[in-house]
Amino acid sequence: MHASPVAANLATPADPLVASDHALPLAVLLQRSPARWQLLLAWLLSLAACLWLGVVQLYGGWYGYSVHFGELDFVISIYPPLTIATLWVLWFGYAWGASLAYLSTLLVAYLSGLPPGWALLFACSNPLGLLVMSLVYRHVKVRYVPSSLPAMLFFVTICFISAVSSATGSFIWSYSNKLSAMGAFAVWQGWWSGNFLQTVLTCGPLLLLGTPAVLRWREQRWPQRAAA
Repeated sequence: MHASPVAANLATPADPLVASDHALPLAVLLQRSPARWQLLLAWLLSLAACLWLGVVQLYGGWYGYSVHFGELDFVISIYPPLTIATLWVLWFGYAWGASLAYLSTLLVAYLSGLPPGWALLFACSNPLGLLVMSLVYRHVKVRYVPSSLPAMLFFVTICFISAVSSATGSFIWSYSNKLSAMGAFAVWQGWWSGNFLQTVLTCGPLLLLGTPAVLRWREQRWPQRAAA
């Protein structure tokens, strides 16, 4: 008998491609191992990149692009830190990537002039979308690398759900900036469509190309976490 395509992409409990099952706890930074400094340095460099890209996105106006596809007109926004944060969530665990997303979004909110209270709440929007992605992969047990058609379709679906979830932050943005109904709709549409397309088109290929090397690096330093 042959396994079905869906069953073939269901991961076993010990499968290293089940991101949440083998997430690295933040406690590894307390271990007396040279690897913790490499991990911390990688995270700090990623944080610096996220903060810088967030500022570039804000002042470069990488949002509200009008796209025409046949008779369809829609708006997309680009947010580069999301790609980095998503990869950290899938490769190392939710806490690592969500913290990157929160801090970079908080900086953008602050520079945009949002009141402190609203800025702290607004910064939760992208981590919320990543939480949805992490929880779905954890409970469904499907491999996160889109290396087959079923895995790719599942990845695309989860990216869509995650993008719509994170787009709830657009309502905070619209309310704080007193946008009209049409303006609020444009922000919401640009948020979820941009996040969705960006995650699929950037994280998908990067997961295919980078996951083997990342898992090898993890297995050499934390074998009980990378390949139980």
